[in-house]
Amino acid sequence: MWRFIIPILFSLQVSGQILKPDVGLEKHITSATSQICSEMFRGPLFAQPIVIIKYAPLYPRIVGITRELSSGWFIIDLNPMWDDNQLEKTLMHELVHVYQMYSGDLKTKNGYFIWKNETYLFSTPYRSRLWEIDAENRVKLICN
Repeated sequence: MWRFIIPILFSLQVSGQILKPDVGLEKHITSATSQICSEMFRGPLFAQPIVIIKYAPLYPRIVGITRELSSGWFIIDLNPMWDDNQLEKTLMHELVHVYQMYSGDLKTKNGYFIWKNETYLFSTPYRSRLWEIDAENRVKLICN
């Protein structure tokens, strides 16, 4: 029986993908996006998160945002008001947040962020948030 199950699992791993972009958003998934995904998300596809990527009307200064829909399912909203170059980098940045949440390093609970078991207020300034600094540094390594 195992000789039938193993080929099925292997075929799922080869033919699937973790990124599910809406129509028109495929252009933001570049080789750099693929590289950051392959570095963060390893193992068989059934053990990786599913990421839905959509355009969404966001506050003009917000380029992208990530939310966990349910265990292992995430949505990344990108603001269509921004140019393609910025959206590509933002997508990579938000994928780092998916990794942070999926690995358990970043959580939200009752009006707080929890980063590596340390609690932070939502009012923590953006540039002081260690998970944002981590995301920016990972994207810079890929893009520069």
